Amino acid sequence: MPSPAGLADLSYRVRFEAAALTQLNGLPATAFDALVERVVDLVDEPWDASVMPPGDDPAFRMTVFDAGNGLLTLLYGRLSNPPGER
Repeated sequence: MPSPAGLADLSYRVRFEAAALTQLNGLPATAFDALVERVVDLVDEPWDASVMPPGDDPAFRMTVFDAGNGLLTLLYGRLSNPPGER
């Protein structure tokens, strides 16, 4: 899928917040692997996640992983210090 205008020029990184890290405890290995694979895919194609309803802010996204058995919600935001900048 081609990137929307300008999105391919941005840098992305993944950061799990504390609450999300806590939820990963006890996640079966196959589900964890599927989550990591989906997150890596989103780093390459960040536009490949749906805007969360009601759709007022396109920075809030959601996607499924593990053949639809898991739901990942995410927030795209600007990095305070993009890679290569101080």
